[in-house]
Amino acid sequence: MAAAVLALGACGDEADSTSPSAPAGQWAFISGAVDGAPITAPDGAVITLDVAATSVAGSAGCNRFGAKLAADRSGAWAVTDVFATEMYCDDMLAAFEATFLAVLQRADGWAIDAEVLALGGADVGLRFGRAAAVAEAALVGSDWELDAVVRNGGEVAYHSSRPGRLMLRADGILSGFDTCQAYLGEWNEAVGATPTQEPAGDDGSLMTVRVVSFGVADPDAACPDASAEVAGVMRAVLADDFTALVRGRTLRITGESGTGLAFHTTSTTPDGS
Repeated sequence: MAAAVLALGACGDEADSTSPSAPAGQWAFISGAVDGAPITAPDGAVITLDVAATSVAGSAGCNRFGAKLAADRSGAWAVTDVFATEMYCDDMLAAFEATFLAVLQRADGWAIDAEVLALGGADVGLRFGRAAAVAEAALVGSDWELDAVVRNGGEVAYHSSRPGRLMLRADGILSGFDTCQAYLGEWNEAVGATPTQEPAGDDGSLMTVRVVSFGVADPDAACPDASAEVAGVMRAVLADDFTALVRGRTLRITGESGTGLAFHTTSTTPDGS
């Protein structure tokens, strides 16, 4: 465990019984180092880390990422199965993202002191401050951008030059882009809009969406190889009823087959603006 983490862990080897099992919450990047060299975010880049009980997600400045997390109150930290979107980024930001995600996976310990989260490992360290509280997004009216396809409980980044999108409008229209074509449908009910807790420990609002109709302009049209698979998954999931879990600014929808889609939104008002 890195010296920065050990320094913050002032309580010593014996963990405080009131310590959380993981540093849950929303965090914003402050600084970092790898092999003695500082890590500096490019000007204007916003780097975030959203920690849940068994997962982490956030923005690496250009692309969004997610991963599985194993952490406990003793200070252990292990990030695995990292995925990230593949949007175009300038060379400086792309280099930062690659380093940041590599360090996130090399870290093996965490500690919190004075609202600063430190992650550390052999010759690496990252520091984050508490991010401003973010209001939970509304399922209806938000502009959702696709981050990953979800299979067998795991998220897999997709490859496309144009991101998938989804919007459920209050007038019953379901619309968006499946990375290949625009789609249009109707929905008429979101049942069970109450807080819930998933087995993974992620609090949020879980709803069942009833789909009335769904279609694309030309279902037989060929899609570019990079988007053909994800377009097929989006059509299959959205054509029938699905469950929707909103947690903060993220959305995970799951179709009747168990396959799902993970989204995020930057919308700040219920109408998606």
